[in-house]
Amino acid sequence: MKITLSLIWLSCLITAAAAQPDKGGLNGKISDTKTGELLAGAVVEIVGVKRGTLTGEQGYYTIEDLPAGVYTIKVSYIGYQTRQVKGVEIGAAGVARLNVELEEELIRLSAMTVTPGRFAIMGKEPEVRQTLTREDIQSIPQFGEDIYRAVARLSGISGSDFPARFTVRGGSTTRC
Repeated sequence: MKITLSLIWLSCLITAAAAQPDKGGLNGKISDTKTGELLAGAVVEIVGVKRGTLTGEQGYYTIEDLPAGVYTIKVSYIGYQTRQVKGVEIGAAGVARLNVELEEELIRLSAMTVTPGRFAIMGKEPEVRQTLTREDIQSIPQFGEDIYRAVARLSGISGSDFPARFTVRGGSTTRC
């Protein structure tokens, strides 16, 4: 009888030990440091394990089935500084909670150069440049001595005959 009770007790201990999972989880929220606004779509990664997730529409995340251990968690979001939290302990059969606040970071762009171009629907056409020489200006009778009316004929510049003023695309009106 003692042997039978000992075997039953031993089998209960083995079953209980086998029933307890050796994995845990991690959950929490990601928010803006200044406003407290929850950030949807933030990337939450567990460094070295190749596991991660995105925060949902409400800024919350959950990562399940993580082996027990101590991890480094990396959180990133466009327009915010990436942050790493070291020493996050995940216990067996437990869920650790980690809320992270991110600070805004300006994204610096390189210099932008705007150049005139041409849009063609049916293929590429060679670029055409328009210039007026001194002889061209003097040979056209309606504006021979009037530089304002001559300049108004160039592309990217608009003007009228009355008054003799023109506007350069992207600039202000020039009056005479």
